[in-house]
Amino acid sequence: MKIAIVLALGALVLACSSGTTGGDATGHDAAVPDTSATDTATPADVDDTTPADVAVPDADDDTWIDASVDVSVDADPDTVPDTAPDVPFFDPCQGPGQPGALPVGAPCTSHDDCLTGYCYDEAWKDTPENGGFRFCTIGCSSCAKSCSDWGSLTAAGGSCVLFLAAESNEHDLQYRSICMPKCQTDADCTGASGGLLTTCRAPLHFDGSAIGLQKSCFPQ
Repeated sequence: MKIAIVLALGALVLACSSGTTGGDATGHDAAVPDTSATDTATPADVDDTTPADVAVPDADDDTWIDASVDVSVDADPDTVPDTAPDVPFFDPCQGPGQPGALPVGAPCTSHDDCLTGYCYDEAWKDTPENGGFRFCTIGCSSCAKSCSDWGSLTAAGGSCVLFLAAESNEHDLQYRSICMPKCQTDADCTGASGGLLTTCRAPLHFDGSAIGLQKSCFPQ
């Protein structure tokens, strides 16, 4: 009886030890998975400052211009000329053209103001004595006409003013001789020009000396 009890206790001990060892049916220890952290794949670093999509315009695509945006530039009033450029010189000997109505000697600002088609605009007008004075004129004997044939600011008619060859070449004058009105007194000029020309005197060369004896009308 004691022997049977001892054998039963031995079998029980073996069974308990077999269930607590964690082995498998073959008696070998079961593999325990490694629960330690493993490397996790991470995406490549991305530059946050770079947009994901960068639009590149097509050179042939005109839709990139925003028509709603005003890209015009207002003209700077300081750079806009006060007056328009003069019209081209009209040669009445050649025609066709539409000359103005002002006679020889009349003050003018544009070629188309004058019957002759030419408002004087050469270096002689800028001498100190002339002070930029522009007037209707034409070359003497132009179109086989005399100065008086073009009409004159004064009742006395027109005369021819002749520059020296040296000064004509030095200042590259288009006309070596030009038509100007005759006068005897300041009143001849003032009345005919409406007060714009107040002085009757001899025309002056570039050096200030008189050109002949015939007087003409000037602003000063």
